[in-house]
Amino acid sequence: MFWCAVVATFTAGCGPSTQLRQHPHPIPLDGGAGDGAPASACDRDGDGFEGTYYDAAESRCAGDDCDDANAAVHPGAEDLVGDAISQDCDPVDGLDGDRDFYASAESGGGDCDDTDSSIHPKAPEVFGDGIDQDCDGADTPDADGDGHAPLGAGGDDCDDGDDGIFGGAEGDWTFEVVPGVGGANEPSMAVDPAGAVHIVYSSADLEIRHATDASGDWVVASIDFDWGGLSFPSIEIGPDGVIHVTYSTDADPTENRYARDDGAGWVLETIGPSNGSPVALALDGSGVPHVLLSDDSLDVRHGWRSGGVWTYETVQRGIGGRESGTSLAIDPAGVVHAAYDDGGGFTYHRGEAGVWTAQDIDDRDSRGTIAVDPTGAVHAVYQYSWSELRHATNASGLWEVETVEDDAGDSASFAMDSAGALHVAYFRPGLGGLRYSSGTTGAWTSESVAAFGRYYCALTLDSAGRPVIGYFDDVDDLFRVARRGPADGVDDDCDGVAW
Repeated sequence: MFWCAVVATFTAGCGPSTQLRQHPHPIPLDGGAGDGAPASACDRDGDGFEGTYYDAAESRCAGDDCDDANAAVHPGAEDLVGDAISQDCDPVDGLDGDRDFYASAESGGGDCDDTDSSIHPKAPEVFGDGIDQDCDGADTPDADGDGHAPLGAGGDDCDDGDDGIFGGAEGDWTFEVVPGVGGANEPSMAVDPAGAVHIVYSSADLEIRHATDASGDWVVASIDFDWGGLSFPSIEIGPDGVIHVTYSTDADPTENRYARDDGAGWVLETIGPSNGSPVALALDGSGVPHVLLSDDSLDVRHGWRSGGVWTYETVQRGIGGRESGTSLAIDPAGVVHAAYDDGGGFTYHRGEAGVWTAQDIDDRDSRGTIAVDPTGAVHAVYQYSWSELRHATNASGLWEVETVEDDAGDSASFAMDSAGALHVAYFRPGLGGLRYSSGTTGAWTSESVAAFGRYYCALTLDSAGRPVIGYFDDVDDLFRVARRGPADGVDDDCDGVAW
C-alpha cells in the first residue's frame, strides 16, 4: 500500500510555523473505520464530507475533506489548538473564521476577534481608536493622534498632547536631497556671507565639483577635471564672498591645486611641489588663504597666498607621506595652528613669525580638525584609533583629552561657533547612522540625525550658528543635507535633547 502526505505549515496563534497533518491520499480502502467498508467511493470515513483524490475507479473526488480517513476531520469540525491537526480543514490548528491564519481565542488561539481579519496577535495597533488590533488586552492610547503611543504605554511619544512630537520626528532637523550629487566623496562645506551653503566634493567622474543653493535651488558645476582623478577637496569662503578650494591629483606625478572664484568664474593654480597627501586650507582675518601640505622633499610646509604669489615655510622635515588628517587654523593675531598624525601620534604645531613649536596631543593614529576659541585656546576633535570620538584642548596650557562618544567618529567634521561651542558630525563605524554632538569641555550632548549614512559627511554652521550637515546616504545613493531648525527648547524627536 502506498502513502503520501501534503504538509501545510501554519500555526494557531503566530502565523506560519507549526506543521499540520493534512490530505493523506490515497487512503486505506476501509476508510480508516477498521471494518474494510468505505461509506462511499468519495466519503470513505463516512463523515458526510467527500475527500479530494481519485477513487478506485479512477474517478475524481472533488470534495473538501482534508483527511478522508478520519471522521473527526472535515470542514466545520470542532478544531482545538495544540494537537497540530486542523480538524476543520483550514490551514490553522484551531478555528479561524476570518481566515487571517490565526486561531480564535474560543478554540485556544490568540485571535480575540475571529470575525475581523485585521485583528490578530501580530496586527499593527492603531493607537487610540478604541479597538485592540493586536489582541494584547488593551487599545494603546494616542491622545494626540500622531500614530505613536506614549512612553508610559511602551511607545516613543514623549508628549502625547502634541502631534508634532514623537520618536523620529523631523522637528529638530529638516532634510533635502542635493540632486545630481550621488556618490559624492570627501565633501567639504562652507556658508557664504549671504547665508548660502556651498559644497565641494570629488566625483566618480574624475572631477572636483561645487554645489550651492545660492539661487534658491541647488546648482552643481564642475571646478576641475583630471584623467588621473582628483581627491581631498576643502573649501573656505572669505568675508568678501570669494570662494577658495584646494585639492590634490591622484595620478603620478601628483600635484596640489588651488581654485578661486570671486564671482567671475573659477581660476586654477598649481600650489607647491606635492607628494599626493591631503592639503589643509584656512583663511586668516583678511581673507588670505593658507595651506598645509607635504612637498616632494617629504617636508610638511605651510604656505600662504599674497598678491597672487604663494610663499612657503617648513613646519616639520622628513615625514611627508606619513602625516594624515591635516588641519589648519589661523587665530585673530595671525598665529598659525596646525595638527596632523605624523605617523607616531596626533601632534599640534604652532607657528608665529616663522618659528614653529610642537606638542603631542594623543599617542595613537588619529585624524581630526582644530579650531581656536575666543579666548585663544586651541581645540581638536578627532577619531582616536578608529574607535572613539575625542576632544582635546590646551586651554589649561597642557593638552587635556576627553571622550565625546565611544564607538564613533568616522568621517568626523567639526566647527566652532562664535561663543566657542563645538559642533561635530560623524558616523558610527560598522553600524552606520549619522550622529551629531555639541558642547564644550566636559559638557557634551549626542544624538542621532539619520539612521542611514556610512562613509562621508561634512559640517558647517549657518549664519545663526546652527549646524548644517551634508552626508552621503549609502542606502539610496543620494547626497543629503540636514539642517537644524530654530531653537525652541523642545525635544521634538524624543531623543532626550531639547533644542
